[in-house]
Amino acid sequence: MTHTLIIGDNYPALLNLLITYREKIKVIYIDPPYGKDNLGDFAPTNYNNAITRDNLLSMLKPRLELAKMLLRDDGVIFCSIDDRNQAYLKCLFDDIFGERNFCRDMIWLKGNAQNDADTIQRNHETILCYAKNIESNPINKILQNEKVKVFKDEKTGKFYYEGAGLSMGGGQGGSLENRPSLGYTFYFNPNTNDIKPIFDYDKEAVRANNTKEIYTDNIELIEQGYITIRPPKMGAGNGCWKWSLEKTMLEIDRILIKNGKNGFSVYYKQWLESKEVKKDSNGNLYAMIEKENPPKSFIDFASSGLGTTELKNIMGSKVFNNPKNTKLLKYLLQISTTPHGTQTGG
Repeated sequence: MTHTLIIGDNYPALLNLLITYREKIKVIYIDPPYGKDNLGDFAPTNYNNAITRDNLLSMLKPRLELAKMLLRDDGVIFCSIDDRNQAYLKCLFDDIFGERNFCRDMIWLKGNAQNDADTIQRNHETILCYAKNIESNPINKILQNEKVKVFKDEKTGKFYYEGAGLSMGGGQGGSLENRPSLGYTFYFNPNTNDIKPIFDYDKEAVRANNTKEIYTDNIELIEQGYITIRPPKMGAGNGCWKWSLEKTMLEIDRILIKNGKNGFSVYYKQWLESKEVKKDSNGNLYAMIEKENPPKSFIDFASSGLGTTELKNIMGSKVFNNPKNTKLLKYLLQISTTPHGTQTGG
């Protein structure tokens, strides 16, 4: 991989990059000047140290338009900004990248004390994150070690921990209208814990908003003490399950039904090998597992002081104020590029 350092104004630099890298860049990070009220805290710029908010937005607009042209379909852009300008800059990003492609505001806790603040200390910055196409799943999940409570299944004798819910999330196209075969009913007997998944609805009527127009209760089972558990609604529409009826029948021993404040919900059990199960000092069973979780929106492990220390170690002195530290930038690259060396830019 070739590393290139371009010195000069960023607009002609972006134009130059377009020649070779149009729609080839996976991630871009920018750290614009935040405005003249805060210029004392940041590096000198080529804008006479007097970037008003209007000038900041006017300067960024054509550069963001070029940045969008550089991004791949699964590309993302991160932008550091302070709380005074975040709302205005987000409107500009919404206009260029589309509001639906907004991933999240990330809060970077800088770890700097401002004990002389007039009102409230400013200890954080915001990092705006936008995708070129949110449908491309541009942000990676993070593998994390997690301690989980372990149970022993009475029927099979296997160890397990509680997995995710079986109902489809809204972000996964989880409507019965889109997946008309995944709306079957769990008939559950709370007295015996018996579970019977049954296809008891009219697939042609899945657009109806009233479940009574879609489903036909199995009266025989209800008279035997069974209750019906159906996919929870998704907004104005009807929900669906993650598993097909066939898979659920094959994996029926993994189905776990729990009674909560909103009624009965369906989960599935994640089996464990006995060697994975440990016992704590109180005799409770647990296991350490690797889970994939979306990155959190709060970054509290990369204080701003690290950047200053890193720069002084390289240059021998404090060259400019408040440089971003490499730990923060590495994290942004980690959550936005694949583990296989995807090309990055910024």
